[in-house]
Amino acid sequence: MFSFAGSRTVSEGAARGLAVALAGILVAGCVGDREAVVRRLREDNPRTQVDTIYQVVRAGDRTMVPELFALLESEDEGVRFMAASALHKLTGKDLGFHFANTPAKRARIVGEWRAWWEEEMQNARQTANDKRQ
Repeated sequence: MFSFAGSRTVSEGAARGLAVALAGILVAGCVGDREAVVRRLREDNPRTQVDTIYQVVRAGDRTMVPELFALLESEDEGVRFMAASALHKLTGKDLGFHFANTPAKRARIVGEWRAWWEEEMQNARQTANDKRQ
């Protein structure tokens, strides 16, 4: 266990994920094409996932929000932590997700995220339709 930001403690896996994300700061360039980004987010490699999450946030790519929902249910704490942080940064929302919550609580909050996002997309489609009329 590692401590940072006051009394917060995280597992070695989460700390490793944070270190990978910080290393991503040194990586220049854009996120790339959507299919490649989705492929990297879905890889069974936490380092790749965390680095890609960082790049998505850096690019401000809100199209990847639905992909981040799945990562909230990752086995890796670092991936869950980074996905939750990314969602907060990309959407400005905090639905109370914590990477160390029980699987049942995480699943409930992921469902809330998905419902919120679908409502946001419906509102955006409605707004776009209203502007065309």
